[in-house]
Amino acid sequence: IKKNLKYFEKRMLFKLKLCVCIITHYCLSIDSFRMNMPVSMNMVKNSSKVGENKFKENVAGNDLKKKGVVIVGGGPAGLSAALLFAKRGWNNITVLESSPSPSYFDASKGFSYRINKKGLKQMERFDLREKLMNNSFGDSTFNLTTIKPNKVKENKTIPFSDKDSQGYWLFRQNFIEILYNEVCSDRFKDKINVIYNSQCKDIVRKNGENYSVVYEYAKNESSDDPHKFLEANLIVGADGLFSVVRSKLKEWDIENGGSGKGFEMKPFKSGSSGLQYKVLT
Repeated sequence: IKKNLKYFEKRMLFKLKLCVCIITHYCLSIDSFRMNMPVSMNMVKNSSKVGENKFKENVAGNDLKKKGVVIVGGGPAGLSAALLFAKRGWNNITVLESSPSPSYFDASKGFSYRINKKGLKQMERFDLREKLMNNSFGDSTFNLTTIKPNKVKENKTIPFSDKDSQGYWLFRQNFIEILYNEVCSDRFKDKINVIYNSQCKDIVRKNGENYSVVYEYAKNESSDDPHKFLEANLIVGADGLFSVVRSKLKEWDIENGGSGKGFEMKPFKSGSSGLQYKVLT
């Protein structure tokens, strides 16, 4: 994200009015426009306003940062993106998250993360490395359990030969709470606003100049007008498998003559499929 944001701010070759982003595992493309970056954040140009003039630094550095960012999804990716934007000087950052609170436990996402060397460096940028290490446990060995067809079980402990391979495990919920507490700190509370119990419903293009993010509160919230609007010049999609942002990118790609396939989720066969046993030690 950091490398792509730097690219966007300083080297973008297209004159943009808005840039829609999506967090994913791979760089995606639209209208044959591709960000050949190793970090997975996709910048999509506004195809109705394409120019060959260079995108000036003073525009990216001043106008866009003042007009704000909307991040759809308040999980680890969304909160990390919000902190990254804030540290780089962006203001008026809004995060939309469907869960009712940062402490809400979603049983369908009750898994753990392993933070490796690269992840620790990112946490250092947020001054959160110590907090992460205090709320996790490190691993210096790999435990392998083998169960043979005759049901005889063998355990092997394999030490990591490279110290940099050591990681730190923590529950997803703990990870979110660490990031959220930093979002609410004195350094960032005036720059980042997290709206819980809210769901992004649509993204509307307005005259090709700016965009509105349409969202609504959960049904248990009392409101005369269920639909709310946020103006944005930069939209970050961190809303998981059934991403509204990805769906809109697909829709706009088709409207512009593309196939939309670049924004579809693609199933791949798991390397662990067909195993008789799965053992976690």
